[in-house]
Amino acid sequence: MSGLLILGGLGAVAINSAARANAAPASYVCSAPGFGSRDIAVNGSFTASPSSPTAGSPVILRAVVTGLSFPETIHSWRVTAEVSVSGAGKTVPLPLAGSGGSQVPNQVFNAAAQVAWTPSTSGSYTIRPGNVSITADVSNRGTVTASCTPKMTGTQTINIS
Repeated sequence: MSGLLILGGLGAVAINSAARANAAPASYVCSAPGFGSRDIAVNGSFTASPSSPTAGSPVILRAVVTGLSFPETIHSWRVTAEVSVSGAGKTVPLPLAGSGGSQVPNQVFNAAAQVAWTPSTSGSYTIRPGNVSITADVSNRGTVTASCTPKMTGTQTINIS
């Protein structure tokens, strides 16, 4: 959904939950066929659900991209994002995914993505955002995909007991 990010702009990325981490600023370069590329600043925070995650139990990492819009009707959309989780001596890449329905032209909407992750041991884990892709079925254009790569990202820490 190239125009979605590029024309509408990317407002913020946040992960909602009681175990909120500090904001992690990121800067992305997004591009799509027919729209070129554009730098987009992203402010985000990662949180874990449940609020007191424990080793061996699933933790939900959730991202919400806000402030998106596109000048044409969107019939459906999907978002994928990559994060890496480092800790306990290893780094694990995790794909986040989400999707949504129709959006009227120029209407601001949010795109959410999440993944379940089960840490095997307790300790402190660092989460780093990676690439983001938003694909939409757009009236008069068909499928449009915006691909975004981080130029600079912040990190977040989640403590697992």
